[in-house]
Order: sequence, then structure tokens, then C-alpha cells
Amino acid sequence: MGKVAFSSDRGGDYRALFAMEADGSHPVDLTGNPADDEYPYPNP
Repeated sequence: MGKVAFSSDRGGDYRALFAMEADGSHPVDLTGNPADDEYPYPNP
């Protein structure tokens, strides 16, 4: 199964980059800082 990267404001007042399994399980905040982070770019 693959992974999905996305930006979201689900963590609070700022946009963060997240990754999760393609089925929506195990979301992980990849940035964890108090600044806006957007536009994930895949690097295989």
C-alpha cells in the first residue's frame, strides 16, 4: 500500500505537511513547527 502526502490545518492555527497510508490510517505531522508549510513535493 502507498502513502499520501498533503497539507492541512488540522493541527491548529497553521498549515502543516502530513503523510498517511493510502487507506487514511496513521496520519503523521511531518513538519511540527508553528509556521505554514504547504505543497508537499515527492522525492522518490
